[in-house]
Amino acid sequence: MQSLRVLLADWRGARQQMETLVKNMPRIIGAECVRTVKQNFNMHGYDSGDGFTKWVDRKPSTNKAYATNRTKGKQGIYKGSVFSPNKPLLKQTLRLYNSIQYQTRGMSSVIIGVDKGLVPYAIAHNEGLNHQPKRQFMPRPNQPPNKKMLLQIQKKYDHEREKALQRFKK
Repeated sequence: MQSLRVLLADWRGARQQMETLVKNMPRIIGAECVRTVKQNFNMHGYDSGDGFTKWVDRKPSTNKAYATNRTKGKQGIYKGSVFSPNKPLLKQTLRLYNSIQYQTRGMSSVIIGVDKGLVPYAIAHNEGLNHQPKRQFMPRPNQPPNKKMLLQIQKKYDHEREKALQRFKK
């Protein structure tokens, strides 16, 4: 009789953990997608899950223009532009990188994106508009999540599910 009570308690606990997992799935999906997009910034390219596309390098004339147009202040610190040829592409100010976010809409949808009011140049970089080289960092609007995002979501779900069912694997 005691083992049946333990089994039922374990089952209730696992059921509660699974219900919590289902409730948290939109948040988990959003966080994993944002993490995957930020990985693209760190790799200086776009990983679709089907292959990696490296971003177009910065023009040498851009590096030279910024390097020569800076002036030193009183303490020898450069004033003016935050641009540095030593900083990675699209990570000069980290404004675009830090603006990647998600919103959940109930239990049925998750939106990943950038506030275009705060970072109006995000679309131009991602899609290559306005004479800007295309440096895609996230799926375009109306595209499904890429395979890499889906794989990361699946791994996170599997991990959480295994935690919930661990007590039955003795």
